[in-house]
Amino acid sequence: MRPAPFGRTVPRALEPVRLGIPLARGAYASVEGAWIEGPRAEPRTAQARVLDRWSDGSVRWVLIDFLADHDGGGTPATYQLHLERAASRSDRDPRVSVAEGGGTIVITAGGTRFELRRGGRCPFSRVAIDDVEVLDTAKSGLFVEDVNGPRTVTILGLDVEERGPIRAVVQLVGRADGASAGGTIDVFGRLHFHAGSPAVRAELTLRNPRRAAHPGGYWELGDSNAMVLRDAAFVLAPPSGAAHVEIAAAVDLDAPLTSVRGPVELFQASSGGANWNCRNHVAADGTVPMKFRGYRLRTAGAESTGLRATPVMVLLAEQVQLAVAVPRFWQNFPKALE
Repeated sequence: MRPAPFGRTVPRALEPVRLGIPLARGAYASVEGAWIEGPRAEPRTAQARVLDRWSDGSVRWVLIDFLADHDGGGTPATYQLHLERAASRSDRDPRVSVAEGGGTIVITAGGTRFELRRGGRCPFSRVAIDDVEVLDTAKSGLFVEDVNGPRTVTILGLDVEERGPIRAVVQLVGRADGASAGGTIDVFGRLHFHAGSPAVRAELTLRNPRRAAHPGGYWELGDSNAMVLRDAAFVLAPPSGAAHVEIAAAVDLDAPLTSVRGPVELFQASSGGANWNCRNHVAADGTVPMKFRGYRLRTAGAESTGLRATPVMVLLAEQVQLAVAVPRFWQNFPKALE
């Protein structure tokens, strides 16, 4: 795998952009005619959803999705939002499609077919590009472990929360049950799919439904209703049987994506700041569990360290390529990519 640049200098084509726009009171009763004017004055598709309205019923906040291009240079690309219906509209932009039937949700985006079904630990029952399987769904999914061992994770419900030409969102709910008494952990999530892109943005939340006891008005960690998790991991497994596997990684936005020898572990142990082992990070047992300052990158036969990682990791297994990026990686620690 040849090293490739990563970060701000990479040209972007049909890059998903999402932003909220405030509108003046009484200006717009509807945003159904929204569209985007590109840098060369060409019309582009926009997806608009009303988030809030003024007391007179007019639109106060609107959420806009569109696809943007940039050559990777220093000159910004300018896009203009129009909320009145255009006389002529462009259909050159790709679309994301959603279909439901037989308990399965099928999302088609960027030439990739995503099939989602509830009942297991993985929301995907199949992911394929041109009939080439991308994911081993039997080995993939959410894995949760507490002090008593692994929990059984089950996706109980999948619902299409938003569907549009640019972005579709599937909401998931589930639970993680333990073998011993300790209560159920609620699982919530959203999967975002974008037109023209095989990338999926996953947002997952684990919630302890039992409220804190806080006896005597003290909000102490580790009270009788608290839960201690050893690990929570979202695993993506490529199809088995690949004869040749390559791994590439970049630990920072401005770092090159370079080949590394596996196995690979990037572990962000603490914030990387001067106060990385501050008492603000105290655990339920009264100790500060941060092991060292910053992150540690381990590869086959090599180890390096740094302060704050914003990583991307890529796995290339013959015809299949899986890439993972984690927003706010160093800010939410401890965290690891393996």
